[in-house]
Amino acid sequence: MKRVVACSLWLWSLGAACFAGSVEFTSGNANVSFSLVSSNVLQVTLTNNSLMTATSPNDVLTGVHFSTQQNLSPVMAYVNGVQNLLNCPSCSNASMNIGSEWAYQNAVSGLAPTAVNLLGAADFGTFSLSNRFDTGNIAGTTGVGGIDFGIVGPGGVNAALSGSPLVSRQAVFVFTTGRGFDTNSIGSVGFVYGSGNYVTAYNNLLYGATLSSFASAPEPQSWALIGLGVAALGWMRRKRAA
Repeated sequence: MKRVVACSLWLWSLGAACFAGSVEFTSGNANVSFSLVSSNVLQVTLTNNSLMTATSPNDVLTGVHFSTQQNLSPVMAYVNGVQNLLNCPSCSNASMNIGSEWAYQNAVSGLAPTAVNLLGAADFGTFSLSNRFDTGNIAGTTGVGGIDFGIVGPGGVNAALSGSPLVSRQAVFVFTTGRGFDTNSIGSVGFVYGSGNYVTAYNNLLYGATLSSFASAPEPQSWALIGLGVAALGWMRRKRAA
């Protein structure tokens, strides 16, 4: 019986190590979720839920900062459809990849009491072209800068912002992580609105966020390992009965 229990616990521990977690942080109309979609792939979804019409750059969500125990490597940035791109008559389905318009950098100082990771569409005085998810230029400023491809809510925009290509409601960012990345380690989350050099001029609007939800669910390999544990238990019971 001890061998059965030991075997089951060992297989269960292997499955538990494969569990994927997700956390969400919210401040006002801004929301960001962090979800492990595999053992080393992190999906970050940044959302602006404002129902008010955006009338100035300070209504445009242009970045989010957060801390992690490990550095992240940017892979891609995208929107779910060309209909999610505003003020961009030249945009096509190929423009769903917005990696050339957003950048990421680990361990940026000046945004929070401790160094944080910064993801943004504005320059913030810290990004270079090499920090972007992808090369090229969809529309507007080459590289990150201003409010181009920042996120507005479903309330839309008025004429004052008609000259800037923007993202409607939501953008998704994919990173690779190190082994054993834990979404519970994410903290120091804050949302940044507007354009300009935040790090040195402090002229952008910054809002701290609070944890709004956490979920943990097994990945397919976890279910497989748990199934193996159950099967092993049944086999050993039948062997004992024989």
